Amino acid sequence: MALAEMLLEIFRNYYPLLAFLSGLFAGDLMLLLGILSGAGNINLFLIILAGLAGGVIHDTCLYFISNSIFARYVKKKLKLSGKRSKIVRFIEKISNGNYFFLLLIAKFVYGIRTTVTLYIAHNNKKFRKYLGIVSSTELIWITITVSVGWLAGRGFTSLIKLFRGMERILVILFFGAILIYLLHKFVISVILRKIKKLS
Repeated sequence: MALAEMLLEIFRNYYPLLAFLSGLFAGDLMLLLGILSGAGNINLFLIILAGLAGGVIHDTCLYFISNSIFARYVKKKLKLSGKRSKIVRFIEKISNGNYFFLLLIAKFVYGIRTTVTLYIAHNNKKFRKYLGIVSSTELIWITITVSVGWLAGRGFTSLIKLFRGMERILVILFFGAILIYLLHKFVISVILRKIKKLS
């Protein structure tokens, strides 16, 4: 129990930094931070702001990487493979030039966030437009993820309070279900067989 308390204390003290790093790198920690916020341990809005800052910085770095001289040099040296050109055609087909929805979907699909962001950064030469797209999709993704965690955190605490008085009711329901099953299996089936024999 001491380890859990120590981890909770770390989350309480450093949650803005953890939210920023989660937005910057993985994003998986956002759900846990939302749960802790729902339980009343940390501030929900600070998580969203710090995570948004981390996510926007991540996507901005990808923009500058994909539009760097080195990236252009690599693109010239490497030929488009058949597999890569199929992927590019598929992305173009589903996005139809609207990168907002493509990036929004990519935020929720594990493992393709960076790839799709690099693709959009490479094809979108106007930085302001790109920044608007990534900021709005990041805000939507973080808000939904943290809100789901917050609701789960509220539900867990309410469920624990509710469950303390519900043990007896659950035991009664469990044994009642077994009794109904046994009645149906033996008594009602015997009665139905006798009715079939009579008719």
